[in-house]
Amino acid sequence: MRTAQFTLRGYKASDVPALHEIDHEFQREVVFTMPGRSHPYHHEDLDDVDGLYVNAGGAFWVIEAANGEIAAYGGFMRVDDETARLRRFRVRESWRRQGLATRLLQEAERFCAERGFRRITLGTTDLQEPAQALYRKHGYVEVGEQWLTPELREIEFEKVLS
Repeated sequence: MRTAQFTLRGYKASDVPALHEIDHEFQREVVFTMPGRSHPYHHEDLDDVDGLYVNAGGAFWVIEAANGEIAAYGGFMRVDDETARLRRFRVRESWRRQGLATRLLQEAERFCAERGFRRITLGTTDLQEPAQALYRKHGYVEVGEQWLTPELREIEFEKVLS
């Protein structure tokens, strides 16, 4: 995607500090931490995007604003030959409500369909109501749930690609 304001592009290793910054912003916003994490806001998969996403049959994108700031990011991991799992869809708070999450989602779906994936799964917490609405709007259906902590439920979504 290239507009006057945003460029959708593949992830680069130099993006890692911005990815962590956006993820930390998100974690503070939804106010949850997972038991056993060395740091409540650190997610190791963001330190190995190439190994866990790109080189493992998945993909990872960023949306860069015209000023060079990373405004959003997201990717998917290959689960098996037919299934992809969306991960880490985040939009920096100051860039929300501009269609960036939708653009990432459309790119992921296009990319997955072109590579023969027939199903996309994802999980989002009950605290993330805007994310739930986005996924439902784009045809994802709730297929299950799990409790991450006694107070935090993750909702499992799925979409079958046509």
